[in-house]
Amino acid sequence: VVGGGVEDGGGGGGGGGAGGKSASKLYRLRSLVCFSGRHYVVMAYNPRVRQWVRFDDASVKAVGSWADVDAACRAQRFQPHVIFYEAVPSPAASAAGVEAH
Repeated sequence: VVGGGVEDGGGGGGGGGAGGKSASKLYRLRSLVCFSGRHYVVMAYNPRVRQWVRFDDASVKAVGSWADVDAACRAQRFQPHVIFYEAVPSPAASAAGVEAH
């Protein structure tokens, strides 16, 4: 989970806040659509099992940690073409029971 930088493959951005102050928004990396040659695969994080999973045609296989995803993409020369992030609810929103979708 990051805000305004890059960590564990995630990225963040910011936005303008009230009074000219910059409000940082946190994002978490959720999936990558990768391409190599004439083939696509998806690497997606499954929060229920706390690991990355690879969807490749008719097969679904556990990959493991982000380091394992990075190693697999490098070894098989998969290039991320589409990257999906999820907004992380702010601590204030979580305390108020507000959920980000």
